Amino acid sequence: MYIWVIVALFVVVGVKYYTSREMAQLERRLHAVKTELHTKKVELDTFHVNQVETKKAEEAEEAEEAEEAEEAMENRITHMKEIIQDINVRLTRSDPSIESRSVAVQNIIEGQQQTPEHFASGFVVDPIA
Repeated sequence: MYIWVIVALFVVVGVKYYTSREMAQLERRLHAVKTELHTKKVELDTFHVNQVETKKAEEAEEAEEAEEAEEAMENRITHMKEIIQDINVRLTRSDPSIESRSVAVQNIIEGQQQTPEHFASGFVVDPIA
């Protein structure tokens, strides 16, 4: 009977030893996974930060390009208005009978729509060209 108690004691001690070794191995693997997961998280956070900074830089560049394009368009429009005004002045100086045409040009400068009477007068200015 004492033999069975000693055998059972050795079995219990053996199982406890095996369980503690496997538990230690499991904890080492778990620690390695946690470390790797933390490293990947830091890399991913860095990647996202870089991506956000890149996106902000691209948006700022696009906004700057749009602003430059808008400024260039405003300059072109201003220049076209000056040319139209110059033509208007030259037309009114050279022939006072062309006054109706100069009114149409003045309406274009002021941004008003041409009425059918302006089209009927034979003087049509294409605002796109």
